[in-house]
Amino acid sequence: MEHPTGIEPWGNYYMRGAGTNIRDAGLGDLSVLSDALILELFGCGVLRAVDVGRLALASKALYCFANLEEIWKGMVIEELGGNFTWSGTWQRTYLASTGLVHGDASGGEDGGDSRGSWSTGDEQRSDEQEEDQEEEE
Repeated sequence: MEHPTGIEPWGNYYMRGAGTNIRDAGLGDLSVLSDALILELFGCGVLRAVDVGRLALASKALYCFANLEEIWKGMVIEELGGNFTWSGTWQRTYLASTGLVHGDASGGEDGGDSRGSWSTGDEQRSDEQEEDQEEEE
């Protein structure tokens, strides 16, 4: 069975076919960095969730890094503390708790993948503020 993102079991080296190196091609000039350093850059708090999501669209290699649960777990814990509702994965939990996706981010009862659209969250937050204001009145 083939992995959906093309990762082969040999050390997650991102190989496919007859030796084509998807990692180096997908990372471009960043390919000289070790995987550990790239993960550190993703998880150090410099990148916002929207930035991580955009990087995931750039290449298969960046998609693999950007969708690691540990990165999203760190964002949930650091940014949200205890103010979140579990939605099946750390990524969905972050996106649902911050309003960065439109649509159902919980993945439904079967835990399926939710592919809502990204936003900066500003539009949805202003709607929530208006609703809060109406409730107070």
